[in-house]
Amino acid sequence: MAAERGYDEVVDIIREQELKREKPEPEPAPEGAEPAMEPVAAAVVRGDSAWIRERHAEGALRDPLTGHGLLTLAVKHDRPEMLELLLELGFDPDETRREAGADEVVHSWGRPLQECTQSGKLAMAEILLAHGADANAWACVWNAYREKDAAMIELLARYGGVPNAMTPGYLRDTELAARMFAQEDAGTLPKGTVPEGRTVAEEILDPAASAGSVDILRMALERITWPRDDPRWWRILASPLCFWNHIPWIYSQKWDLERSSYLPCFTMVLDRCDANIRGRFGITVLHYAAASYNWVAPEERVAFIRILLDRGARMDARDELLQSTPLGWACRWGRLEVAKLMLERGADPVEPDAELWATPHAWAGKAGHKAIDALLQEYAPRK
Repeated sequence: MAAERGYDEVVDIIREQELKREKPEPEPAPEGAEPAMEPVAAAVVRGDSAWIRERHAEGALRDPLTGHGLLTLAVKHDRPEMLELLLELGFDPDETRREAGADEVVHSWGRPLQECTQSGKLAMAEILLAHGADANAWACVWNAYREKDAAMIELLARYGGVPNAMTPGYLRDTELAARMFAQEDAGTLPKGTVPEGRTVAEEILDPAASAGSVDILRMALERITWPRDDPRWWRILASPLCFWNHIPWIYSQKWDLERSSYLPCFTMVLDRCDANIRGRFGITVLHYAAASYNWVAPEERVAFIRILLDRGARMDARDELLQSTPLGWACRWGRLEVAKLMLERGADPVEPDAELWATPHAWAGKAGHKAIDALLQEYAPRK
């Protein structure tokens, strides 16, 4: 979803977390060097400046072929003296590297500074920035705000670091969002806050809805003039259902935010658009809500569904992908509480007009959801 929306920093964060889950980092060896580490990397980790200088004099000093670059290793292993030495020897402070584990060719840039901002290593961040590192590289400013690191935020700003408009939306930072709107109105919005041709409201709208940022979403909606049937509303309406700040690999104790604000955001967007607006493959938000993510609690899911039904969302709409109704989606994904609510509201448990493989009963049977299958039989007309 983040990739579809063009949120490159969010894609990078999610990709990094997925790779970490798939390939956990090995435990350090007793000497401090990681197992199977190339000699040049091990030298940086143990702080062997003489070895590094010798290889440089031989013209043989270069980054490892795999794993982290030398600058990132220096940061990760708290070697500021090695960091300064490598920069002195001409290493690129932004350290562009090909990412391991990705199917396609993906290059990261600014990893050393990103590591500093993620772990609060202010002194090493300043070393990198003083040597020309890009303060706006690879989620660096985002990390500083997410970590609530005021000193890092100030340091990055001093070197030209600019938070983009998504940052306050996702982090529920109302003060920062208000400042961006004021700067936009005054014509003083820093370059890089929004892509060229976009407004703060357009950029912040989806993150605010995704993250349950009620006040920020209200400010953004006041500046949006889309008609009720504009297809752009689909993703904004669907966004609160992702419970962004409570996605397991994104959740942070530093941002222990309440879950109750996603539903008001959903209602605010629904006030502005048609409940039956369709997205890709003809999917309605009722379809999307009927499946929704596993970290959304059943009672939360039901609350969203109930509001949609109260606003006239159609239970007989079929998507183009599964050729199924929202009830069919609930049956496929095992959402018993959703199936029960829809059946209570009059959804057809049989759907005789559906393809045989796309009926609620077929989906429940294929997925092995016996409780849902029994519920469908309970609501089926008696022969």
